[in-house]
Amino acid sequence: MSDWYTPEARDAERECDRVIEDAAETIRETDELLEEFREDMVVTQEEIDSFRALVEGRCRTPEWDAVISRINHGELNWKQLLEGKYSADSEVVAAFASLRSIEPLPATSEHEADDYRAPDPTGDRNGRGTHENNAPTDDEYFDEMDIFGRR
Repeated sequence: MSDWYTPEARDAERECDRVIEDAAETIRETDELLEEFREDMVVTQEEIDSFRALVEGRCRTPEWDAVISRINHGELNWKQLLEGKYSADSEVVAAFASLRSIEPLPATSEHEADDYRAPDPTGDRNGRGTHENNAPTDDEYFDEMDIFGRR
């Protein structure tokens, strides 16, 4: 009955367990670094007020309506929101993601244009970058990986 569980299958299972444990360790280390980062992060009242005015004003989306409602009911607060304390909350994540749909304000000067320009994923501010000059995409990166450590 256990003929299918060959030595190769056992080796593959051990290797898979090792890779999973390595990934779990990386996640633990990342969580520790994120926690240190959050502890060091200081958000000023001015930043809170500015962000709140933006979200309650021109950047209000249905996703932010849900988060603002929770803030108004005392479930969440603006300071902890900006400090990243709710980064695992799906409604908060959706609210921040909804900001991508907001059109930037038009710039009134060249200097302000830099402030409102969305980051160029190619890293070339003039839009002339080529893919070859950049880091691999996630698909390219993961296509190169072999979970068993072979390349």
